[in-house]
Amino acid sequence: MKKKSIVVPFLLFAILLLGVSVWILIRSVNADTWKGNWTQTVTVENGVATPEKIEQNFDVNMSGKYDITLSWLPAGKNNQEVLEILSKNLGFITAVVIFDGRGVEIYARASESVVKETMTMELEKGTYHAQYYYLTDIEQYKDFAGKYLCGTYEVEDWADGMRSTFESLQKNGTWDMTYKMELSGFGSYTAGYATGAILGILIGACLIVLFLVLITKSHALESPKYDERQELERGRGFRYAFFTILIYYCLLFIFLSAGLTLYVDFNLLFSLGLFLGTFVHVAYCIWHEAYFALNQKTSTVMILFLLVGLANLLVTITHFISGDLIQDGRFTPVILNALCALMFFSVFVIMYLKKRSNDRINEEIEAADEEEE
Repeated sequence: MKKKSIVVPFLLFAILLLGVSVWILIRSVNADTWKGNWTQTVTVENGVATPEKIEQNFDVNMSGKYDITLSWLPAGKNNQEVLEILSKNLGFITAVVIFDGRGVEIYARASESVVKETMTMELEKGTYHAQYYYLTDIEQYKDFAGKYLCGTYEVEDWADGMRSTFESLQKNGTWDMTYKMELSGFGSYTAGYATGAILGILIGACLIVLFLVLITKSHALESPKYDERQELERGRGFRYAFFTILIYYCLLFIFLSAGLTLYVDFNLLFSLGLFLGTFVHVAYCIWHEAYFALNQKTSTVMILFLLVGLANLLVTITHFISGDLIQDGRFTPVILNALCALMFFSVFVIMYLKKRSNDRINEEIEAADEEEE
């Protein structure tokens, strides 16, 4: 096989990685984000809430399109338990309205709970003002709806739909509410993405240098050559990986069917099965000396695995520090970086242990040969 047919695709991949990484880095640097997270205690006595409302300000530093995400839940509840939040267990309805710097209403909502409601808006640079109201009776709701939710001629229709909800509210009690507000520039990225972009630039540059070096070597770019024993072991590795994935997905189906509470999203659980299958195949083949071809060297790959593991670990630490790793008591998709780090580190350790085992065996063979001589 000609060197050019192998080198060109890898060079194109490295260049593409560089381009995407630079683009993400630029978007990350220009990102405008804001996060608010707080808990408010609300006391209702004889149908009157204290406080009646709370206020929150946030700044927009650059004009443009933004995603605004709002959520409020009774303390101790997460997104999966929203169906358990009933108005009869509360003493109020939470309502929110957001104003721009000129005092013009740009958003309003009234509900017992909101779970990750996101709206996209064009925002101008300036200070924005959010007011959270605690509504305990239908008259308060009529007043709020008339001002912010609908025209005055529709208030009675809106109130009829909420009348039974307000009638079921408790007249006395104390509740803790957890509020979150997130503002992010449209298409912008967090510091974690910026870190990943920088690492992508470094890795892309290293790949280009690596393959420029490899093309100068005589046999570095030859097609992989496996003997019959290696092909047999690779087949076994694929079989073990297949059964690992099959068993994992069967267990996942059982857990989901049982309605058990899971602390990660389904997409992450599905991805974990692919990680397990890949790890089983790679680990088995490495330990049985069937992962690398006869004309391939392991030292370069070991170093590359270690670097990729370190890169993913650094991204994971960045997300953990910024609080993006766990939200609402559940792991977010960025946990995939941690899984990648764990897998690459584990493979590196297996390769290292196998190398040590082979070196020890070779030393024993050499010692035996010397004794025979």
